[in-house]
Amino acid sequence: MLLKPPQKPRSLVEAFDTPTREGGVGEVHVVFTEFVSMLTQETRVHRILPLEIEEREIGGRAEGSVSAPLPPYEFEPAPGAVLDLLLRQYVRGRIWSMLLESSAAEHAARRQAMMSATDNAHELIGQLTRRANSARQAEITTELTEIVSGAEALERKGDEE
Repeated sequence: MLLKPPQKPRSLVEAFDTPTREGGVGEVHVVFTEFVSMLTQETRVHRILPLEIEEREIGGRAEGSVSAPLPPYEFEPAPGAVLDLLLRQYVRGRIWSMLLESSAAEHAARRQAMMSATDNAHELIGQLTRRANSARQAEITTELTEIVSGAEALERKGDEE
């Protein structure tokens, strides 16, 4: 089934709330680069909608643990409106967190690349300096050899006369 692009820009939550046959989406996944360390960044895929709910029992897994009933809460406005607002804030927060992770990973990768480039430049400078010194030393040696040869030639010429 081909999905048509929406007529107007919609948020991810609105697209998720819309039925799929009307151009909505069934799941929302975010692909981002996670910052692990300065040398390691990993690509991650997280599903942010629909929410994954973890159920936990009070008291751990012991025999005496029981699922406690939820305490009664009164919501003002209605629970649906509160959930919609919280869901939007949750999605924004998760996406913002993933963007920050990606930014940190990008900065770490750039820093590592710049450090490698700097190290390579220092190594190249060292090699070129050694080559220049070697060439200069060879030139000086050649000049000294020519001077000594010239002096010996003049000395021989003086002895012959």
